[in-house]
Amino acid sequence: MKNSPSLGGNMSRRPSKTGTPLLGNIVEERDSSYSSTPSSPSSPYDSNHLSFAASASRRASLLPTTLRRKALRSSRSSRRQWLVVFVLAVTSWTLWSRAGGTSHPVVQRAKSVMEQQPCRYLPFLHRCRRDPFAGLEYRVEDGLMYYPAKLALSSGETSDEPPPQPHPIHLLIKDAEAAWQEKVARQSHTLEDAVGEYQRRYNMAPPLGFDRWWTFATKNNVQFLDEYDSIYEKILPFHSLPRDVLEHRSWMLQHDDKLWLKDLAFTIEISADKGGKIESRGPMLHRNNRAEQIAALLDGIAQHVPVNLNLTITGHDVPWIVPAGEAMENHRKAALAGKYIEEEDYINFMDNHTYDGWTVICPPGSKIRDVGWLDNRMDSWAPPEQSSFIKDHPAAMDICQHPENQPIHGFTSWPGPRPSLLFPLFAFTVSSMHADLLIPPLEQYEAVVGPDPEWKDKTMDKVVWRGSTTGFDPTFPHMRKWSQRPRLCRLHRQTGAVTVQLALQDTPHAPGPATSYTEHATNLAEHYFDFMFNGFPQQCGDEKACADFEKEFEWDGFMHVEKQNEYKYVLDIDGNGWSGRFHRLMASNTLVLKSTVFPEWYKDRIQPWVHYVPVRVDYTDLWGIMAFFKGDLDGNGAHDHLAEKIASEGKKWTLENWRWEDMQAYFLRLILEYARVMNKDPENPTNMDFVLPSPPHP
Repeated sequence: MKNSPSLGGNMSRRPSKTGTPLLGNIVEERDSSYSSTPSSPSSPYDSNHLSFAASASRRASLLPTTLRRKALRSSRSSRRQWLVVFVLAVTSWTLWSRAGGTSHPVVQRAKSVMEQQPCRYLPFLHRCRRDPFAGLEYRVEDGLMYYPAKLALSSGETSDEPPPQPHPIHLLIKDAEAAWQEKVARQSHTLEDAVGEYQRRYNMAPPLGFDRWWTFATKNNVQFLDEYDSIYEKILPFHSLPRDVLEHRSWMLQHDDKLWLKDLAFTIEISADKGGKIESRGPMLHRNNRAEQIAALLDGIAQHVPVNLNLTITGHDVPWIVPAGEAMENHRKAALAGKYIEEEDYINFMDNHTYDGWTVICPPGSKIRDVGWLDNRMDSWAPPEQSSFIKDHPAAMDICQHPENQPIHGFTSWPGPRPSLLFPLFAFTVSSMHADLLIPPLEQYEAVVGPDPEWKDKTMDKVVWRGSTTGFDPTFPHMRKWSQRPRLCRLHRQTGAVTVQLALQDTPHAPGPATSYTEHATNLAEHYFDFMFNGFPQQCGDEKACADFEKEFEWDGFMHVEKQNEYKYVLDIDGNGWSGRFHRLMASNTLVLKSTVFPEWYKDRIQPWVHYVPVRVDYTDLWGIMAFFKGDLDGNGAHDHLAEKIASEGKKWTLENWRWEDMQAYFLRLILEYARVMNKDPENPTNMDFVLPSPPHP
């Protein structure tokens, strides 16, 4: 969020609830969970009016002539009134019918005159309740929703100036809740349904063993039975390589001493002909306990794998497989066409030295291809021109579409690796640029939540973070300055002013216009944040650099979970790879805020703004997020009840969708997909497909 250039008269610790709004009331709306239900006034044209008109007409014949004429005039006037009412009602019904149904996108263009007229004439109708976001048009791009919105005009244009409008987080929550409810409701209920949904989504049959997977998943009450798009996206390129090529590359990962990846992995053998027996071997077998963890996860599902299979898995925190963007495009195109890529392309790295490493492994046409070498952008980061919040978190993680995040994250703030070929390697972490096959990490999965007060009993109304200096190398000045963890711990030292939006005029029934609020950054940081490194500098190869880095920050000791659980808000940010603490945090009564560039295995089955709050890599939205939930320095405009609701839903989601059985269901489905590409017969490419048995003949 851009700092205010001035700390003048607009600076206010107590903004007036009737102050000048930046965001405010909107045009007519339809049904909205944020709108109060207006009482419907009784019509002035009810049955009492009809009976009076009829009786007056009958009595007129008994009156003297003068009075009779007056009565006749009154009768004619009454009939004319009812004729007008009838014509108006018919016209309104016609216009309403032409206007279509009541559903509309949350982000929409302004209604046309035809659509507005029914509510103009019949505002008391239930369907004319106001939606505070109707007619607003937000720019949504690469996972970010920018604000303020502009008013969409019936001409197809937008207004030059933003109209008054509610706080955008209200819309993000509303939209996310609707998306989550729709996802829950659409899941398959039978094997036949699941096969049909698989074919609809991916235009192919499910893999062999799909019925066994279905039985396992339903027996163990896995809630989401269709949401595995991320597996399809990762496995699709491998369909473009023949079985013998994949077998050779798998062998190289396990045995080729000339391949540097060999020493960074272990292999698990699944013997289908021995009832799913599991054996582990490889260089990284005993360097950590990850091979043992994966073997434990396979226990109970390995017997469902239909063929003998080797899984080669890196034991490191990071992924390794980075084919060039053009190569991945060729793989996907061939796979979608049901073909293998040309033989000469098997070993074509398609490197392009006009780009740095990260850029060449991004897809052609992605934004990073247009910004030049990283060396020329290392210290050029500037706050975005327009404020935004994350709407689609996986899209917002994509460095290829967000090159502005490349120099400010320790994982990408170097020129990057040169392209590799497509190898069948499993990893615990991936980025949007990596082709490794993602499996669930298990480190810290069993970490206990500890004593955890209910929301109302938590004593610390700030967002907390404690962590070590992982995720970057403090030896390098750029990483010390710009990486995600040092930047976070400097927020409380930010100078100047910060301007945020406060929802001061909300009511219990509907959001009101938001108000611009400017305050000294140090005051807001003290009110909102509690961020510190703990321990001492780690992953630092230069003694002097480590000493200088240590002097720059205030360091804390280890924060026990009992103390951390006193906070209402906790921030989870990247270290070297995936977040080991995220599961424990989500299982607590605390609201989790998360900033990351690593999509994890559950990304298809979790909903930001319903279960946690997504945070941009640059943290520019963090001030606005905390202002929405905590309000100003005096608590004005706070939405503590919404923070509590998201925290509660996040805990519920964790207990229901991040169980051991949920990880097993994901892993088994991935293995079945992998078994198909590793065993597909070029002469009979459907040999590893699952086919529903034909119904018995009557």
